[in-house]
Amino acid sequence: MNQFLSTIPPWIRNKYFIATAIFIVIVLFLDKNDLFTQLDRKQELHKLEKTKEYYSNQIELESKELESLKKNPRNKYFIATAIFIVIVLFLDKNDLFTQLERKQELHKLEKTKEYYSNQIELERKELESLKKNPATIEKYAREKYLMKKDNEDLFLITEKPAATKK
Repeated sequence: MNQFLSTIPPWIRNKYFIATAIFIVIVLFLDKNDLFTQLDRKQELHKLEKTKEYYSNQIELESKELESLKKNPRNKYFIATAIFIVIVLFLDKNDLFTQLERKQELHKLEKTKEYYSNQIELERKELESLKKNPATIEKYAREKYLMKKDNEDLFLITEKPAATKK
């Protein structure tokens, strides 16, 4: 071991040199703020500075656009609202014209429903009278089924349709 120590130059065997070397190794490689951490932080700082510059430019562009929108009354909200109204009124499957057609159809169906309700009511009244009155049954049979008594003659009179002019 002495032979090995004798081959090492004396300035390296100096305790101050060894302490300084250990201190440098600790500071460069083992400390929480070592050389690699400092390099990473420097790169991160560079990235953050570029990001700051980018966002500063974006803020400047947006502020210019905001100023132009304040000066110009046709801003993007007005245009978006107008497009929305056009789509809803004319291009949608439930557009204005379709709604109007459906309202007309509903009105016609309501009228038809009212007509058939009235017809049902008339038929019920006629059915009630047929159930209660035998004279009504006879009248109904004569009119609807052209029935007659044995000693009667039946004459059918048909009306001529209105004469057409030629």
